[in-house]
Amino acid sequence: MNRLRRLDTALRPIYPCAMAPLRFAPSICPGRLAHIPWRCAAALGLLLGALLLAGCAQGPLPPTQPPSRPPTRVETPAPLEFQLARPIGSQTSLQAQAPFTVTLENCAGGQPRTQTFTETLSLPLDGAVRLPSPPEGLQAEAGVIAAAARSLYGLDRERTIEERLEAVAPPAGRAVYRAHWEEVWDENTLQVHRGEEIIETIPLSALIGARLVTEAVITETCPSRGTGGAGLAGDAQTAAALVRAYLERLSQEDYEGAYTLLAADYRRRVPFDRYLEGYEPVAEIAVEDVQTTHVEPTYAVVEAHLTVGLRRQGQIVSAPWLATYYLVRQMGGDPWEWAIADVIMLPTSPMGMP
Repeated sequence: MNRLRRLDTALRPIYPCAMAPLRFAPSICPGRLAHIPWRCAAALGLLLGALLLAGCAQGPLPPTQPPSRPPTRVETPAPLEFQLARPIGSQTSLQAQAPFTVTLENCAGGQPRTQTFTETLSLPLDGAVRLPSPPEGLQAEAGVIAAAARSLYGLDRERTIEERLEAVAPPAGRAVYRAHWEEVWDENTLQVHRGEEIIETIPLSALIGARLVTEAVITETCPSRGTGGAGLAGDAQTAAALVRAYLERLSQEDYEGAYTLLAADYRRRVPFDRYLEGYEPVAEIAVEDVQTTHVEPTYAVVEAHLTVGLRRQGQIVSAPWLATYYLVRQMGGDPWEWAIADVIMLPTSPMGMP
């Protein structure tokens, strides 16, 4: 019995492996444990030694490691796709460009004259699509969004618009057509898709075309030319007629038409934009009198007394002015014998001083 107790004490550190043979002790040594003969105890000791040599001496088995999980698979998001919300051209806006004039002369004709003018306009590629800044989350795709919009509108090549203007001039007169181009912009919405889902909508405008618009038609009778019998007196009349026509166009705010009556050297010195800026403060022009004060075969001087209304601090202030026009004779058979080479404007009262 003492032997078994000592054996039990020795085996406690190596439970459960070392205690397993004791379950078989009754079959190896039948009878009560208190009366186990020494031979049975020896057999049990040999069995326990074999178990110790087989691995029980190594102590308890290490804990079982949980099975490792497979790596998480990262799915690549679907690529962005783009589509217009409405058909192109279903909703448009118009933007007028700077006006210009087309003049048809018929001073020597006894019948109305008709002529077709062909006007062309090249649509720019730069700025043909207007997009706001991309919303948050798509700012890194700004270039992709702009390229997709240009592709949807086919804005990868030069585009030229051509239209015709049918002009008619009266007998012994001329017709001045005032026209401008109107750009046609498509107002639409760009839908941004990821798979089947619309993740964002972006408003945009795209230049899709242009059209020619005629604003007004001004017809006037050509001044009679001086003949041999009239001499310089006839030249004085035609010079004064040119200045009257020039002032009439200014009073009607037909600045393009007035600009065409200036000499070529004057137009080279003063571009039209700068010429137009000079008339920005002018609200009205009234012609009092026009007279030719000097005439030579190649030049003439014409004076005009005018009442000019200027915009000042929200009001129109009118005052008398004296305008002196220096004319040169036209070359190359132009319908007007004269052209304005220079002008000097002088106020004739303190009210007209700037």
